[in-house]
Amino acid sequence: MLSLETNQIRLRPVQAADLPRLLYLRNDLTLQLQLLSSPRPNTLEQVQAWIQRRSSQPDSLFFVIAKLSNDECLGFIQLTQIQLLHGHASLGICLAPEARGQGYAKESLALLETYAKAIFNLRKILLEVRADNQSAISLYSQSGYRQIGVLEAHFFAQGSYHDVLMMEKQLV
Repeated sequence: MLSLETNQIRLRPVQAADLPRLLYLRNDLTLQLQLLSSPRPNTLEQVQAWIQRRSSQPDSLFFVIAKLSNDECLGFIQLTQIQLLHGHASLGICLAPEARGQGYAKESLALLETYAKAIFNLRKILLEVRADNQSAISLYSQSGYRQIGVLEAHFFAQGSYHDVLMMEKQLV
């Protein structure tokens, strides 16, 4: 079983014990809107099917972010739309609210970037983030991502349209 580790976290495949946390994250309306998702009620079976789809797509990587000390699921990180010929992919990351602000996301990003470059020869990672998600933008900026564009009034949530920033990082 593939597992990647730092001093605080482990990126690993999903385990049965992770499902309650992942179900909670998939049903958190506020969180899903911050992730540019169109939230819908999810059952445990729907979350399992989502994980299966993400894990089995040849152009995707999906890892649980687990706390190294007790293997507790803190969230997930994924690369989608992996383009091997062109050397880029799209990033998605989601941490439970109580796991934020402790360095887990930054370590997860660095670990995933190192893995993606070494194993898949990726040279660039792209992401989209709501322009009002200042904590995520700060994390990405501190991790070496730079803004490359703005999609104006691009994402509809809670009665209004929101700008979405496009960011990228060159993996050198």
